[in-house]
Amino acid sequence: MSMKIKFKYVFLLFSLLGITACDEKDDPIAEISIDQSALTFEAAADTKNITVAGVTTVEVAVVTANPEVGPNDEPWYDTKFEGSVIKVSVKANLTSGNRTASFSISSGKSEPVSFSITQDGSRFSVSKDILEFGERRDTLTIEVTNTAEEEYGVDIEYPEGTQEGDKWLTYFGKSISSLTLIVKPSNTFSREITVNLTLGGQVIPLTIKQVNFTGTYTFKATDYDADGYWDRTFTKVILKANDEEDGTYILMGKFPSNIYSIQCTYQEGKLVIHTGQDLGEFGAPFKSESYLYAAYGDVNGTAPLLHSNDVEASYAAPLSFNDDDVINFVFAAGITGNNQINGIAVKNDNKVLNHFFDIKLTWVSDDLTEPTSGGGSIGF
Repeated sequence: MSMKIKFKYVFLLFSLLGITACDEKDDPIAEISIDQSALTFEAAADTKNITVAGVTTVEVAVVTANPEVGPNDEPWYDTKFEGSVIKVSVKANLTSGNRTASFSISSGKSEPVSFSITQDGSRFSVSKDILEFGERRDTLTIEVTNTAEEEYGVDIEYPEGTQEGDKWLTYFGKSISSLTLIVKPSNTFSREITVNLTLGGQVIPLTIKQVNFTGTYTFKATDYDADGYWDRTFTKVILKANDEEDGTYILMGKFPSNIYSIQCTYQEGKLVIHTGQDLGEFGAPFKSESYLYAAYGDVNGTAPLLHSNDVEASYAAPLSFNDDDVINFVFAAGITGNNQINGIAVKNDNKVLNHFFDIKLTWVSDDLTEPTSGGGSIGF
């Protein structure tokens, strides 16, 4: 081969190498871009996406995490690259504190980019943490705030060795947002137990009380007639459970000659009289349908003013104990809805039959013998 031909080949080789070198030098490095660099999660488990552009493959690495792991010593976050999307997932946060993590996205020689995540701490609370029941079988439902949306535990603290038949409290209808408790009838004066709701490391103690307040009472009240206000006392008045309707009670005794049947309930530790009820037809001399009205006495001692028989009004008395540990129900003036009320009145088309202001019931004994003479009965 002549020198001239060899020179041509050498020149061609260097030319190709030069072209290749120029190509490599001019090829730009791909730039990674993402559509968002900070994600915020609520306490519940969730997944959100970050869209990646500029490259087709990436690696995602955690840089920092606080805390590093969840309650099970496993990462509380996860990342997965699919197509052009990074799927970022978090487990439910069962703690009250926020948690954070930061990540780096890399691809070959491209400049890494970063993103961060923040997850809110969970809120775990109840609408009421002290629940009071009467002595009869009853249920109460409380609202549960559970932003982690995970199942919580319910632990009733019975003494060790308690037999199944002696367990008087249980629950049903448990959901993420509510819990219904049920008590068996009680023949003891008072009993109390603690129920713990648990979610992760969070604990909510509930105090459950059941009081048997049935028995004989003294009934004191202030009445009103043409001569003004005057005090009245009725003895041997019986407060008993209404067997015909759950959750209601009947007060029977030597009341005025008219027979009353007034529905009332025991709610959240209070005996509550609801107005607006048809009390039935009374005998002579006022034989007509009678109703229960909400009433309040005028501060100047003039005639009490009567509201309409509004079903929204109620007259309530919290269960309390006097200095001798005797049960009292003292009905206090208050406002229910738009109505002020400090008493009740029985009224028919002819006249107001009776007023009962400032009612006070005082427990005397557990005797439930019904009176055989005297007036009528008031159903509570």
